[in-house]
Amino acid sequence: MIENDVVVVHPIQQHSHLLANVLYKHDRLSCLYTTMYFDENTFLYKLLNAVLPKKYKYKLSSKMNLPFDKKVKSYYTILGLIFIGLGKTHIPKRFLNVYREWLTKIFSKKVARDIRKNTNIKYIISFDTYSYFLYKYLINSNLIKILDMSSIPINVINKIISFEIQKNYNFTKDLKRTKKSFTKKMSDRSLHEIKMSDRFLVASTFTQKSLTETFENAISKKISIAPYFIDSRFFNMRESHNIADKVNFLFVGRLTAVKGFHYLLEAIKKLHSSAEFKFVGHIQLSKEYIDSLPANIKYLGVIDKSQMCNIYSTSNVLIFPSLFDGFGQAIIEAMASSMPVIVTKNSGASDYVTDEENGFIIEPGNIESLVEKIQWMIDNKDKIDSMGKNSYKIAIEFTEKNYYKKVAEIIGFEGEQDEN
Repeated sequence: MIENDVVVVHPIQQHSHLLANVLYKHDRLSCLYTTMYFDENTFLYKLLNAVLPKKYKYKLSSKMNLPFDKKVKSYYTILGLIFIGLGKTHIPKRFLNVYREWLTKIFSKKVARDIRKNTNIKYIISFDTYSYFLYKYLINSNLIKILDMSSIPINVINKIISFEIQKNYNFTKDLKRTKKSFTKKMSDRSLHEIKMSDRFLVASTFTQKSLTETFENAISKKISIAPYFIDSRFFNMRESHNIADKVNFLFVGRLTAVKGFHYLLEAIKKLHSSAEFKFVGHIQLSKEYIDSLPANIKYLGVIDKSQMCNIYSTSNVLIFPSLFDGFGQAIIEAMASSMPVIVTKNSGASDYVTDEENGFIIEPGNIESLVEKIQWMIDNKDKIDSMGKNSYKIAIEFTEKNYYKKVAEIIGFEGEQDEN
């Protein structure tokens, strides 16, 4: 019987806690290594709990008291907190990247030393853009290195952004700023990290294709697709949206050009009919800019996961116009709340969208197509209920159980021998 042979490593968090919990439930987790985990008996936790605003205390509680507490090793917690804090400021990306590299390097070195001491470990699951140093420190080991790629390779990201920059929109400056943050050094290390990996976990065919096209199918047999699961709280089978007047559209994500925010604003200006739009997510624009938005656009700010169920349940259609996204969790969450979705083909969860069945798939960066599909939803609002029900039927498959089945394909089921 195979037990406790997998370690999960991430210096911040991403979805590593969720993955570790799934492995723990199936007796496969040896350890979760992170910087972001707290013991409520420590001075650091008591200090943070005393000084943090209420909205941050909820996030703090998600980083403690997990079922596998005894299998968590947290190093450099204060440095991890500083990194997250800096990420919420307007510090130049180049400085944040330097700090991120330094933190990842010292964290990886300490973790690698610890892993080498444990002879029971067979698999390491770590995460894209955070595994370069870890894999270097573990070179010549017999461990199977599995890279969990939540996004696409950086070189592919840069190609997509460069193509959009050539269109010379009035928001091109935002695209250039994002592209500048993905330096050549980061891109080179991303490719080297991929080359050092033995296997890959991806959430979508979009990420899979980005990998195989970059490496000319050389790694195609090493890739397993494991779509993320969603919290059961999001499941909401609505018989009717009860749309009395205007269709209520929702955007969830960072309000940046690469997430399609500016493209959506341009599309809204060109609509022939009125509708309501809600925007949820982190924004880097000024308050003056937000105040200048049209009256039918409402910016709700950053909303905790615990409150997003209500946001979805009071919306009719999700718009996810991202230029690239390895999955797009908001898409499946919206579908679970019986919403049709308008997504780009570069959104990973577009794998589960069929035109006119439960939404529409459009080309990324295509404003005219975005206008057309939004207008279709407005003109055909009587079809939103049936499309939403189709979405729900698909979303109910995104369970923790089904996620583990896919993860188990790459680490081997209990009692089975792993094939190299």
